[in-house]
Amino acid sequence: IVSLGRAARTAAKLKVRQPLARAEIILARREHTEWLQSHSALIAEELNIKQVGFTTEAEQYVTYQIKPDFKAIGPKFGKLAKEVAAALTALEPTAARKALVETGMLTVTVAGQAVHLTEQEVAVRLEAKPGWSAAQGRGGVVVVKTELTPELRDEGLCRELIHQVQELRKSQKLAYEARVALYVTGPAPVLDIAARYANTIQNECLAAIIHHSAPPAGTETQTARIEGHEVTLGIVPA
Repeated sequence: IVSLGRAARTAAKLKVRQPLARAEIILARREHTEWLQSHSALIAEELNIKQVGFTTEAEQYVTYQIKPDFKAIGPKFGKLAKEVAAALTALEPTAARKALVETGMLTVTVAGQAVHLTEQEVAVRLEAKPGWSAAQGRGGVVVVKTELTPELRDEGLCRELIHQVQELRKSQKLAYEARVALYVTGPAPVLDIAARYANTIQNECLAAIIHHSAPPAGTETQTARIEGHEVTLGIVPA
């Protein structure tokens, strides 16, 4: 499920460090719901999601298409392959997907005969509705909300800033527990984030103090682009 959530984020080009508001999980086997709900906090942490929900109403978030795999049905049905494909695409997609998940098979009528199609002969494609991104697998479907509020964008910028400071600590081979003074220079939006999220940045980066100015002469610095803003960072032992 976490892998599907990450795939949905990637499909929407949403960085892992960008918090998102919500994920909805539609399980292929509903009997797994209760125990998976007990791991909601872990899923939320792994996906950097504020809320994790479970639903059986996938139609709220995605639409389905049922397509034949012609490489599979061509040799099997020969001249009837086109008729089989037409009968398959005429099925109601949501109901067809449900039957395929529950039984592993779809049945259509062609030339007055019942034709059975397996999971290997049918492709189920889904498309997320506006405002969502989706990924599907054997375990089910995971959709993530792609709308970014100003608060979420600010938190994402803060996390990118923290990441860059941690990279600077690594490049200087600082001890894990070493406390530092952090110097941040950049445009107003970044300095505003550094001020508003000061406690979080200090705790995550072991920064005793944050200066909104250039570091002392001779200090190793690192320049990075964070959400389009050029930021220069420096750290010295505290």
